Amino acid sequence: MQHLKSLIEQSGLSLKRYIKILNIATGVLISIYALFFFSATAVACHQNSFSEAMSTADTWIFTLLAVVFFGTGLWMIQLLRKHFPSLYQEIGCKIWIATFCLTIPLFLRGLNSWLNHRHGKYLNYYKNHFAFVNSVYILLSSLLPIVTQMSSLLFGS
Repeated sequence: MQHLKSLIEQSGLSLKRYIKILNIATGVLISIYALFFFSATAVACHQNSFSEAMSTADTWIFTLLAVVFFGTGLWMIQLLRKHFPSLYQEIGCKIWIATFCLTIPLFLRGLNSWLNHRHGKYLNYYKNHFAFVNSVYILLSSLLPIVTQMSSLLFGS
């Protein structure tokens, strides 16, 4: 961690601007999520179809979060490659793996929500093979990001 700190201090790169942009993006995403949730709740209460409204909201929210997360990850990788080439050489592979392993679960959650709501064959398959499908789904959408975050050692050491 000391190596990273010295690289940042040597480069003179102002990270405050990037932090501000990421904070604004996070605020916008939280606002979008709240807007979708409350809109879906209002529509559902009016139409008596809460599960349908939430399924649509979940599809859009998780897909949007996956796209934004992946885009932010690529942006951070490019900044790291440009401003800290030696650090990128050292940990670039870990960051690429972390970006994919933390983005895939969001895409899977959006895809699962969309398939459950739109395709009866998928829902029947899901119900008939619940133990297997749910185990794979939990493994990829819940455990993968946790294990990736814990094993990356980029954010906690």
